[in-house]
Amino acid sequence: MDRILIALACTLMLPGCAAYTVASAGSFVASGKTLSDHLASASTGYDCSTGQPFKGEYYCEKKPVYNQHPF
Repeated sequence: MDRILIALACTLMLPGCAAYTVASAGSFVASGKTLSDHLASASTGYDCSTGQPFKGEYYCEKKPVYNQHPF
C-alpha cells in the first residue's frame, strides 16, 4: 500500500516539474537565462547567468551602467 501511495505522489508531482522545465527552457531560448538566473539577477541586482562560468566569468557580474540623456 505504501508503494502505491509513493508512486501516486511521484506521478502527481511530475507535471509540476515538467512545467517548470519547459518554462525555464523557453526562458533560456528567449533571453539566454533560466528562471533561476532571472530570480538571482532580480534579488542581487547583478547580471546572473548559468552560461557565464563556461566563458570564464563569474555566475553573477555587475551590470553595466549606461549614461542616460539629460532630456
